[in-house]
Order: sequence, then C-alpha cells, then structure tokens
Amino acid sequence: MTLRRALGAAAADLYHQSWRLVVLNAMLGVFLVGVVLTSLAIRPAILLVVLLGPAVAAVMHCTVTLAQTEELRLTEAVVGLRRHWRRGLALGVLVAAAAILGAIAVRSIRRRELGLGPWLR
Repeated sequence: MTLRRALGAAAADLYHQSWRLVVLNAMLGVFLVGVVLTSLAIRPAILLVVLLGPAVAAVMHCTVTLAQTEELRLTEAVVGLRRHWRRGLALGVLVAAAAILGAIAVRSIRRRELGLGPWLR
C-alpha cells in the first residue's frame, strides 16, 4: 500500500466515523452550556452539574467503542449511558463539589479584597 493510498483510506475512515462523535460532542456541549447558563441565573442550579457526568460517560463509551471496533452506531450512546451511569454520576458529584468549592473560594477572596468581612477564621 502506498502512502497516498493509506492517507486516503485514513481520511475516508475519519470522514465516515468522526461525524458521529461530532454529533455526540455537540449534544454534550449544548447540555453543558444549558447547565452553565441555568446555574448563572439560579445559584442552586449548579447542582445540575451532577447530571453532566453520565452524559460524559456515555460519550467516552462511544469513543472507546469507536477506537476498539472501528464501528460506531449512535445507539451506543444509550448503551454507554445504561452501562456507566453510576460512574458518570460519581464524576458529576466530584465536578459539582469542585465547582461549589471554587465558587466559595472566589467569593471569599473577593470579600477579602473589598474589605467586606473577615477572612476565614
């Protein structure tokens, strides 16, 4: 096989399989933007970040399936969600905890810089 033919086959495979990951990543991005905008408008909605974990786990399942089998159907996202929702939920809890702690830290630093109250005592 020549280099040109190998690159052509790789480009064709990229075209035929990658669009499915583009669709899944776009759906994940829309969900992420929705959660971020909602949490900016309603502070307690930051807990919705927990729901991002299972969605990320489903996309990762699809990525691994594509890498292992070189074949991907969009129904694999549902299979991945069913199979990995617990791990995804744990990931979401960790991300939500980090986001909440980060928000508390930023608020505390801002209050200290503005002289609005005592630093953590």
